[in-house]
Amino acid sequence: MATLLLLAVQSVPSDEDAERALKELRKALQESGDDVKIAAIKTALKVDHETVIKAVGELLTSGTDPVRSAGALALGEVDHPASVAALTAAIQANRKKPSNLGAIARALGQLGWESAAAPLHDLMEDSGDRDIRECLGDIVRAVGQIGSATSVKPLQDLNMRLKDSDEAGRKAALRVNPALEQIAIRKEDKREGRTGFSAKWWKENQERLLALAKRTYWSKKTHQRTVVEPGAKAPPDSVLVGVRITDRPEK
Repeated sequence: MATLLLLAVQSVPSDEDAERALKELRKALQESGDDVKIAAIKTALKVDHETVIKAVGELLTSGTDPVRSAGALALGEVDHPASVAALTAAIQANRKKPSNLGAIARALGQLGWESAAAPLHDLMEDSGDRDIRECLGDIVRAVGQIGSATSVKPLQDLNMRLKDSDEAGRKAALRVNPALEQIAIRKEDKREGRTGFSAKWWKENQERLLALAKRTYWSKKTHQRTVVEPGAKAPPDSVLVGVRITDRPEK
């Protein structure tokens, strides 16, 4: 049985709504001040139409650094697959801009779409890069928020690489275990008196954990999410947001 998430009822914007929003956005972008542009971006994104989102996404690679960061964070408030696509497409152009890259990671973490996990894994693999390492904490946190089971090994590998790292690396390492726990927290072991992520426990239980995982879908018609129980069919005309382990079996 599918369970609707408690989201505010909203109407899906029309093409005409999007055109009006784009017109106002283009007008504001002619202004010289970043504050005006950032305010216009936030206003435009109240119309969560794919064409508006794509227009804002273009600013993540062409705007000033403040506009790029603010635009990324604004997209993180718009639950739409186009937002994820725009943010991930902007990663390469901002790899040498830690503040912007950190904003992109935070936005992707807030959105929580599993399709963003792989691009973030790629960034973690380049943890030796000074610019990436500067915002590595944001990247790791985002991976935990997304909660994909595919992130377990990349996080474990990163943890090994960060053992003898610099201060930025050590700070990022502090976020690895919390991120792993968001994906698959270990049930309390009364004999050992501890909780948290255990690599051994994960290896032994991951199949059962994934069998109990719930899937979240995003409706193209309503722009709302639906959580689907294990074994249930996907809602019609929907896009998979992600698979999350929410129920943990007893040992």
